[in-house]
Amino acid sequence: MKYRQVLENAEDQRKRHRLKVMFVVHGQNLIKIIIPLDFYWGEKLHVPPTAEDFRNALKKKFQKAQQEGKSFVDVTAGELHRLVGGYPGPNHRMPLCCHVMRSMMEDDDEIIEEPPSGQGASLKIRYKLPRKRDP
Repeated sequence: MKYRQVLENAEDQRKRHRLKVMFVVHGQNLIKIIIPLDFYWGEKLHVPPTAEDFRNALKKKFQKAQQEGKSFVDVTAGELHRLVGGYPGPNHRMPLCCHVMRSMMEDDDEIIEEPPSGQGASLKIRYKLPRKRDP
């Protein structure tokens, strides 16, 4: 197979399967590297968000709302996960996002909306401000 044909086939494959295709020349060899776009943002690979990423984003939302003088802030899991990254996508971390949101609840906080499974993008929690625990 000629070099040009390899590139054309890779372009067709990329369009069909949402892939980032890269070629690396190693000595006399042309190496094809295929990365799903769900893991590729710009020029670096995407690492799925961690519990700490969700926790930090939630704390920033608390701080911003408190600086604006609000007495509460409503947060949906879908909104938080989009803010952190990786959602929507086949390798999302929605269960982890929901777990972190619930773990950050205090006595006065309330669940406004909850999906049937208990963990999904529509989970909405009203967090009262100021927070009692140290953010």
